[in-house]
Amino acid sequence: MTRNALFLFIIYIVYLLFSFHNHFFTLKITELTIVAVAWTIFLFVWNSRLFLENHFLFFLGISSLFTGSMHLFHILDTDTNMILPENTNQFRSHILSLALFAESSSLVTAFLFIKRKLPLKTVLVTYSILHIFLLNIIIKNYFDIHFFRLKLLTPLLLVSVIFFLYRFNISPDKKLVKFLTISVVFNLLCCLLINVNGTIPLLEFTTDFFHLVSWFFLYKAIITTVFTDPSRMLFGNLKEVKESESEARKKAETRAAELDALRDNLTDMLSEHNCDRLLETILFRAVSLLNASGGELGLYNSENHDLVIAASCHSFTTKGSRLPLGKGLMGTVASGGKPIIVNSQGLGEAYPPLYPHDKWHSLMASPLIAGGNLVGVITIRENNPLKEFTKHDLDLFTMFAQQAALAIRNIQLLEDARRKAETDSLTGLFNHRHFFELANQEITRASRYNHPLTAIMFDIDHFKKVNDTWGHTTGDIILVSISKITRQMFRNIDIVARYGGEEFSVLLPETPLDTAHDAAERLRETIASTVIYSQSNPVSVTVSLGLAGIDNSQSVKDLIDRADKALYTAKNSGRNKSVVWNPEEFNIKN
Repeated sequence: MTRNALFLFIIYIVYLLFSFHNHFFTLKITELTIVAVAWTIFLFVWNSRLFLENHFLFFLGISSLFTGSMHLFHILDTDTNMILPENTNQFRSHILSLALFAESSSLVTAFLFIKRKLPLKTVLVTYSILHIFLLNIIIKNYFDIHFFRLKLLTPLLLVSVIFFLYRFNISPDKKLVKFLTISVVFNLLCCLLINVNGTIPLLEFTTDFFHLVSWFFLYKAIITTVFTDPSRMLFGNLKEVKESESEARKKAETRAAELDALRDNLTDMLSEHNCDRLLETILFRAVSLLNASGGELGLYNSENHDLVIAASCHSFTTKGSRLPLGKGLMGTVASGGKPIIVNSQGLGEAYPPLYPHDKWHSLMASPLIAGGNLVGVITIRENNPLKEFTKHDLDLFTMFAQQAALAIRNIQLLEDARRKAETDSLTGLFNHRHFFELANQEITRASRYNHPLTAIMFDIDHFKKVNDTWGHTTGDIILVSISKITRQMFRNIDIVARYGGEEFSVLLPETPLDTAHDAAERLRETIASTVIYSQSNPVSVTVSLGLAGIDNSQSVKDLIDRADKALYTAKNSGRNKSVVWNPEEFNIKN
């Protein structure tokens, strides 16, 4: 501000020097400059009328055309132009005062259009009529009686303009108010100097200079507000828009990549038909998608109402670990049904991981919900203290969890349907059809590698009598009990099936006949010594067993037929015994 004032003072001194040297020439240049500035303001505003929304400035621009015209008449000299009256000095004095009055009254009138739309045609017609009328009464010397009142009224109007500038919000641009205020102040000083003395040369030169400065700041106010700053702002906005567009493009590309990853994950998950491998795949994909350090996946157990860790990635958590609902982060998410982010280890006390010694910095967990039912919970962990999961990460993780829940639910339904198709509904053992499918695989493998394989066929002795005596409900209880005993007596690799009715079959891979016979005897003795209760009634049963081993050219049908023949030999020779099939003769062993 000080530098601008100093620059203006220097210009003022130069102006005075030129005025003292040639006052007439300096005055004409000053007035011509005022006319040029006034009409420039009009041209700028007029050409911008289609997009100029500030009607306050629009009115000032229109008024500049007519006030500039008055200053043009002020320049005219009677010595060279016969249009003006003989008393040129009186005309020049009157028209200058009228021009100042027109400027101040136009500034006051402009406040009417702060919130109103400018009636352009009405304003142009009104200004034209007033312009012609005022010039006519000045030329015909009708203005003398009002000249003194006009000189007093102009400063009052300018003071009111300053008040209105800070009373009404004419524009959010502070520069507009600043430049208009400076313009009005210099115009006010100009009027005061005219009223003090119009004959002292120094005051007259200063008056002309102040009037020129007032028009310069009016130009600055309108042009800067309407053109210069908006253009700068436009280019600045274009840069911001370009940067925003670039950022939006990057976000869109990132989003597209994430959606592609989700699609690939879904395709990968849907192509997997083994539940254990699917769970491992889901957890690995989640950790990779969020670039995390590790994680766990727990399945909901509806019988015990807890979570069972079914998959673990880069973690100390072991499969098979159990977590009650409501305990730890996974239990909290399972009971609440909403995803959670926990950042920083200090905040983790409210939602600790499954194992406190497992280091972590940021945790994120989401429920696996399909069809409104809880399937499980998936959790991922970040160990890097410089990285924390964000809301965007949680949204992406939640979308992934929704896909994973559907994939898990689908494979659970598939495995449930497969299990129903492969197992006996009463005992839970493999059924006849699935037994033959598995037996074919085992015989092929045993034949290829020349490994031993033994089949056992057994049924319950006098089972029809049991049903007739105790009823079919008791018969079902006996079948279930013997199934459990048989499953417990044999290994996981052994294939146990309900062959049909009260008849059962067992296939023992990697087992020779003598070892299989020992296992059959233990089963027979265990069943014979077991008391089964049905409706508080104790029931005991026995079983008869037949065994057969594989040879190099044997099929499943041949193996089962031989074991079945040995079984019938055991039943026909007194029951409650096991018989090993021999190609030469049956060797019956008690």
